[in-house]
Amino acid sequence: MKYLFLIIIFSVNVFAQSKDEKGNELGLLAFSKNEVENIRDIIGGKIILDKYINKTKLLKDLEKYDIIHLATHTQIDNKNPLLSRFFISTEFDSTNESNSIFASDILTLQLSAKMVVLSSCNTGTGKILKGEGIMSLARAFKFAGSPSVIMSLWEIDDISTSTIMKGFYTGLKKGKQKDVALRDAKLAYLNRSNSKSAAPVFWAGTVPIGNLEKLNFKNVSWFPGNLLFIFIAILLFVSVFYFVRKKNYFL
Repeated sequence: MKYLFLIIIFSVNVFAQSKDEKGNELGLLAFSKNEVENIRDIIGGKIILDKYINKTKLLKDLEKYDIIHLATHTQIDNKNPLLSRFFISTEFDSTNESNSIFASDILTLQLSAKMVVLSSCNTGTGKILKGEGIMSLARAFKFAGSPSVIMSLWEIDDISTSTIMKGFYTGLKKGKQKDVALRDAKLAYLNRSNSKSAAPVFWAGTVPIGNLEKLNFKNVSWFPGNLLFIFIAILLFVSVFYFVRKKNYFL
């Protein structure tokens, strides 16, 4: 299995606060920027902040990536699960659907992602339909084709989640299975916690579902750094070949 070392991440602007349609403050995600930068340092990838997001382009691009990591605010609609959403803008406008990615948007995608990480609140919760189960945002990503989803069971803490995600991706890069990497990241967090921050509400809410196998990053160790080396080598070979032919021509 090969990966392109590509990851798309977007985060609500840490310098502004978002509001839902009722005017409730969603709060600053002060550590989300730190979270996604740590992940980029570990496995590489692309970070997109909310002010640069075009919803139409983003939905199209989501289908291209091997790993999707979302660190933003969510809103769960228990009456109409299709209206559950990820906020992708700091300015909420109930008449402008481009400010959010809805569950209905996700269900139309054909993902190639091997893993989706939903580092947001309540992404594994939602309305329970008899015979179907929980109509969550995580379920929408599974339906769209991702075999593995990391989701949350309640409102997760910004600080502890940032720490756990760093450990999680570090474990994945070392070749650990997803569940093992997440467990080890939580244990490492607990080892550094005090009696208050060690409470389960701070670390137990993030869980994996679906395929738990490891991601074989080693298969793509050539991209993109070694690709440049290969290109230079080919260029040198062509230059030498051309020089030798030209020299022989004049002999």
